[in-house]
Amino acid sequence: VALLSAVVVAPALDVLKTALSGDYRHAVVPVSPPETGPIDQFRGGVRRGWVELLAFVRRSPGAHVVSIAVGVGFGALGWLAVDPLVGAVTTSIESRLVGHVPPAAAVNFFGNNWGVAIATATAGVALVIPALSSIAFNGVALGATAALESNPLALAAFVLPHGVFEIPALFVSGALGIRLGVVSWRTYRGRLSGEAFANALENAFWVLVGLGILLAVAGFIEGFISPYYWRPFV
Repeated sequence: VALLSAVVVAPALDVLKTALSGDYRHAVVPVSPPETGPIDQFRGGVRRGWVELLAFVRRSPGAHVVSIAVGVGFGALGWLAVDPLVGAVTTSIESRLVGHVPPAAAVNFFGNNWGVAIATATAGVALVIPALSSIAFNGVALGATAALESNPLALAAFVLPHGVFEIPALFVSGALGIRLGVVSWRTYRGRLSGEAFANALENAFWVLVGLGILLAVAGFIEGFISPYYWRPFV
């Protein structure tokens, strides 16, 4: 459901809104038919998304530092906040994996995480605050869950393989939200043109495509590898 919402329903609604608005204002120019087939378009899109992702990470270290600081800081806050409940309330990664179906879980993990990344980044247009709030909320949730875990070693073993892809991707989405918030504010203040704002939104789209690649890898690992490899050892 999350995956279909992200890649089918939301784009279809956006196209519908654009068409209705553009038809009313006579402002939409028809798009010419693509010159390449769908497979080549997909490959080109994936390649461009990856390139734009790497370029964004390189050119915006400050936004990434802020995103990481908020995530780690609120993760620590979540850990400390539930300290009085440790022992009285527990969570268990092993119990959460009961009934785990790898293919369905992998798709669900990917869809949910990509949806969170898209929402975090695009919400940053509203002057950064929603993007930071999303990172903070996820930090608190993860910190609290880790603090209450009955088998911390099993949780760490489960998270490690996919977490090296998933956690950085979510930090990048926060940094992208910060960047869009700054661009939005500068546009509102008249320091950037509407064209520059539109270009920033287009760039954000391609960065999110790149994040989708990372999160697809993370989802596959979380679905098929993370729940199983550690069991003989932990």
